[in-house]
Amino acid sequence: MESVFDRGGQYGIVSTRNSQGQTLVRLGADTRGLGRVEIQNGRGQSLVVVGATTDGHGAIETLNSQGQAIVKLGAMSSGEESVEIQNARGQTLVAVCAAANGEGYVTTQNGQGQALVTLTTTADGHGAIETQNSQGQALVSLGAMTSGAGYVTTQNGQGQQLVSLGADVGGYGLIQTLGSKGQELVVPNANVDGQGVVKTLDGQG
Repeated sequence: MESVFDRGGQYGIVSTRNSQGQTLVRLGADTRGLGRVEIQNGRGQSLVVVGATTDGHGAIETLNSQGQAIVKLGAMSSGEESVEIQNARGQTLVAVCAAANGEGYVTTQNGQGQALVTLTTTADGHGAIETQNSQGQALVSLGAMTSGAGYVTTQNGQGQQLVSLGADVGGYGLIQTLGSKGQELVVPNANVDGQGVVKTLDGQG
């Protein structure tokens, strides 16, 4: 998300001060000529900045005493809403956003811009959670099948499922362990009589 704090300021329009003459609120314009409001702590340090991005979206930033943005509220370049929580190095750790389809999603990141956990919705409106490694490869997925039954899958980081927990077409619980090529190896299940069944395969089907 674009920062509105590091644009500098061209002040002199309105400022409020306390009884010691310390500025608490400044209203003016930044170096681009866009409106800007700063709330300060009396030591000249800005703590909250309200401004506008170059593409015309409003933005709010809260800063720590070292002038580093900690929370950003605004819009991404696509125009969708976003809230970002950052560390003292300006690296995003949590992002709460709206997707282009109007659905919300949340990501936790590792400070290098790589998502580690994503909470989102599926195309048919079900909730979904995915954990990823530092290369962006999915490791665990939790969500719902088209039938509405829940599922959990584990993957090997290369897009291949290893274990799948869900439900079959009859509504019975289903567990699958898969080989590296997606072939079924072990399938515990229940038959039509409600009895437990374990099926093992040789990897060739």
